[in-house]
Amino acid sequence: MVLALACLVAFSFQGSRGLYETTEGRYGEAGREMLETGNWWIPQLGYHPHLTKPPLTYWAIAAGIAVLGQNEWGVRLYLAVASVFIVWAVYGIALVLWDSRTALFAGSLYACAPAAVYGLSSVSTDEPLALFELLMVLCYCHPWRGSGKAGLWRVGFWLSAGLGFMTKGPLPFLLLAALFVHNLFLRRKHLGAVSIFSGPGPWLGAIVGCSWFLVLLWRDPGLWSFFFGQEVYGRVFTDQHHRNPHWYGPVVVYLPVLLLGLGPAMLTWFWLPKKHPGKRLDKLILSHPTAALLTFWILIPLIVLSISRSRLPLYVLPLFPAVALATARAMQLWFDGPRMAILFKRYILAMVVLAILGKAAAAHLEVDADSRRLSRFVRSGMSEDTFCFIFESDGLYGLDFYLGGRAERIHKSPPGSPGVTGAEEFRSEIAKHPNYRHALFATDAKWATDRLRKLLQAENLEVSETRQLGHYSTVLVALPACR
Repeated sequence: MVLALACLVAFSFQGSRGLYETTEGRYGEAGREMLETGNWWIPQLGYHPHLTKPPLTYWAIAAGIAVLGQNEWGVRLYLAVASVFIVWAVYGIALVLWDSRTALFAGSLYACAPAAVYGLSSVSTDEPLALFELLMVLCYCHPWRGSGKAGLWRVGFWLSAGLGFMTKGPLPFLLLAALFVHNLFLRRKHLGAVSIFSGPGPWLGAIVGCSWFLVLLWRDPGLWSFFFGQEVYGRVFTDQHHRNPHWYGPVVVYLPVLLLGLGPAMLTWFWLPKKHPGKRLDKLILSHPTAALLTFWILIPLIVLSISRSRLPLYVLPLFPAVALATARAMQLWFDGPRMAILFKRYILAMVVLAILGKAAAAHLEVDADSRRLSRFVRSGMSEDTFCFIFESDGLYGLDFYLGGRAERIHKSPPGSPGVTGAEEFRSEIAKHPNYRHALFATDAKWATDRLRKLLQAENLEVSETRQLGHYSTVLVALPACR
C-alpha cells in the first residue's frame, strides 16, 4: 500500500510542468547534450565541459530522455523512481528500528509530505543524494539490530556512500560523521557498536565514488584548484553563488523545510507536551540509542550546512526522512488507537489528493522561470529563415533544451575585461550563419537588451520586432548582408 501511494504521488503529473530556470533548465540541457553527443564521461553544458557535479545525475537524466523522449517526463523520470525507492527505504528503516505499524506510518507520511513532493518535482542532485544516504542508514541499521549478513550490509553501506559521492561530491561524509558519532554513543553506553570500516566495503566505496574524479585529475591536474578551490572552499566559505549567504540564512532556508515540510503531521510535537507532560525529549535522546541516531542524523549535517554560505532549501532533503521517522514513531507511541487509525487514513488520503492537485496546478501556473513557456514565446517569433541567438546570459539553458540545442550563444567576455561582448565577436557570430535572413536574439536582463541595441545600431542592422515576456526580451533583426 505504501509503495502504491508513493508511485501515485511520484508519477502523477510528473512531466506536466515545464523546466524552470535556472537549475532545471541547466540539468535538463546537460542530460540532453550527454545523450546527443554520446559523451557519457564528461558532462557538457552549451557543448563545453561542465564539471560542477559528478555525472551520475546527468546519466540518470539522459537515460530518462532515451526512454521517454526529449521532454519533461524524460528529464524527471529519475526523480520519480528515486522517490519511490526513498519511501521504500524509509519504510525499511522504520521496520528494522521498530515495527511494521511504525513503518506504515513513516512510509505513508513521507510519501505525501510537501517537502518530499517538492523534492521529487525539482530537477537537481538532492533527490538521488537523499536516496543513497537513506540506503547508507538502512545498511547501518541492519547489522546494528543484528539482522545477519553483516558483511553484505557493510558492502551495501559503502557502495551507497560511493554512489552518493558520485551524485554530489563529499556531502555523504556529513552523514558518515553522524553515524560515526552514533557509534561512539553506542560504545559509551555499552550497547554494541557497529563495525562499518572492516572488510572490502571502504575500498569499494572509494573506487565507486572517487574513480571519476581521479581520472579527470590524472588527465588535467589543474582541476585540483577547480574541485577543491571553487567547488568546495568557494561554496562553503564564500558567497560566490549568492545563495542566501547571510548569517540568518539557515533560519529562513532550512528550518521551514525541517519544521513544516511534513505538513500538519508536525502538530504531533506540539500536542506531545500536553499529552505527556513528564516526558522530556532531551532525556529521551541522551538515553535511547534510536532517538540519538535520528538526532545525530539531523543535527551534525545541519550544523555544517548552516556554516556553509551556499544554502538552498533542498540541501536538507537528505535529513528530512529522519524527521518523518521520528514523527511516525511519536504518533505510534503516544497517539495510537482505533480512533487514531481512522484519522491517520483520512489524513493520508487528504495529503495524497493535495499533493497530486498541487502538481497538476503547477503545470498551469504562468511564471517567468518556466522555460517551456519562454520557448513557445521564442518560437512564435521565428520562421524557417530565422536563427536564434542567446545573448549575454549565464542561464536560459532551458531554452536550449526546448530548442534542441539549435541556438548559438554569444557569451560574456572574461571577468575583468572592459566591455561585455565586443562588436568583432558579435559580427563573427552572425557571419557563421549566412543562409538565414533573420536573427532572433533572446535576453534575460534589461542591460543585455540595451547592450544588444547598441551593437545592432553600430552594425547598421535593422530591428524588425521587439517583444517582451516578463523580464525576457526577444529582438528580431533583418540580416540583409546574408540574403
